[in-house]
Formats: sequence, C-alpha cells, structure tokens
Amino acid sequence: WNIKMKYINLKIIFIIFLLFNLKYILYYIKKNYQFLFCQNCLNKINITSDCFQCTPDILFKKIKFVNRDETLNEIINNKKSIARFGDGEFGIIFGNELRFQKLNQTLKEKLSYILKADIPNLLVGIIQLYRNRNPFWIDWLKKNKFNIGKIINKHKIYHCASITRFYQPNANKSLIKNYIIKFKKLWNNRNILIIEGEQTRLGIGNDLFNNAKSIKRLICPSENAFNIYEKIIAYIKNMKLDKNTLILISLGDRKSTRLNS
Repeated sequence: WNIKMKYINLKIIFIIFLLFNLKYILYYIKKNYQFLFCQNCLNKINITSDCFQCTPDILFKKIKFVNRDETLNEIINNKKSIARFGDGEFGIIFGNELRFQKLNQTLKEKLSYILKADIPNLLVGIIQLYRNRNPFWIDWLKKNKFNIGKIINKHKIYHCASITRFYQPNANKSLIKNYIIKFKKLWNNRNILIIEGEQTRLGIGNDLFNNAKSIKRLICPSENAFNIYEKIIAYIKNMKLDKNTLILISLGDRKSTRLNS
C-alpha cells in the first residue's frame, strides 16, 4: 500500500510540474521540433512522407562539405580526381530521363555507387546543400530535398562541384583572376586528354590551356554517350597515355562513371 501511495504521489508531482512548466515545454518543442523532425527524417533509410516544414538548410546541415577553394587545393596538392554531380547526375539517380541521355539502369547504378562510396583518390563534388544562395539551386533543392535525403551518404565528406563555375553571376568577380591562375596549375606543363561531346570544344577560342604541354581530344556523341561507354574506355586504354596525363571529361552525366573507371 505504501509503495502504491508513493507511486501515486510521484505521478501527482510530475503532473503538477508539467502544468507549471507547460508554456516552457511548449516553447521548447516549437523551437526545436523542426530540427528534430528533419534529423529524424534524414536518418531514415527511406523517407516515406514529405514534411514541408523541412528546409534544405536544416535537413542537410550536418552533411560534411568542403568549399570550392579547399576542393581545388586538394586536387592540386594531392593529385586527386573529382567526379562532379549536378542536376543531371542527380536526375538520373532519381530515375529521370534527360534530353541528352535516355534512362539507363546501369548508368543509374554506377552514379549512385560513386555518389555514396569512398573511392581512393576520387573526390565527389556536389552542390552546396545548405546555405546555397544561387536562385536555380535554391529552387532545385526545395523540389528534390527528399530524393536527395534518400541517396546521400550522411557520413561521407563531399567536395564542391562548382570548382569550374567561377564565372557564375553570384561569384565574387574580384577573386576570379587569381582563381583562374590557380586553376590552370592543374595542367601546367602537362599533357591533356580532353574527352568531350561533338559541340563542346573545351578551351577552343580562348587561352585556358595555353600553359599545357600538349592537348589531345577524343570526340564522343553529344547524346546517349553512355551507350558506347565500354568502347570509350577501351579506346583510352589503347592510347597508352603517359601516367602524368591529365584527363578532362566534359560529357554530361556520363563523365563521372568514366572518371571512376
């Protein structure tokens, strides 16, 4: 009987505590609910419902992301490669068919693997998922945040995909000249192989590669290039390139899979 009374008294005390502190408890829940819900949402293997209270800034706050300058330094100083993921690569992983690439299950699986895996000497570049101030990406993130949450590796360190987008409207123009000088160190006095689409013409008509030792080009179809993926890989192997040759791939969402190969 004494034990029961003690239990009842504890319940009464607890209820009184809740009543007296209700407004503070509600304030705390209101203040932290969105963050807690978003983290729960992100921690799920599969997100089953869309909570429109979740913002990308909160949802992806804990994703490790290396900025553009540090990404470029990592590539130059440690001779790393980088696979850049934009809306096209993400779109294929989501199951979308693009104008220049028909949906291909093998391509989807390869891109998904590269996005999540830790591959030696290969950086994975993505857009900044939180605190992104580019109007296009702000809108894209709002529309695709739940799909991103399903496929992103929460424990991986991601790098900046915008290392080549130093000319975008929101870029700091005063820093561009020095950035380009540093960027060109990637191919300074090196042989370059450029793998590109029929209309790309990377570096033609400007002095971007004027410090390269030599330039070779492998011209590929501008649409559905993944259909001849194996042929391209075999052709590159047969070229017997010098180990110091820099390979630049400008071929849409297929570039990341070839870079991994």
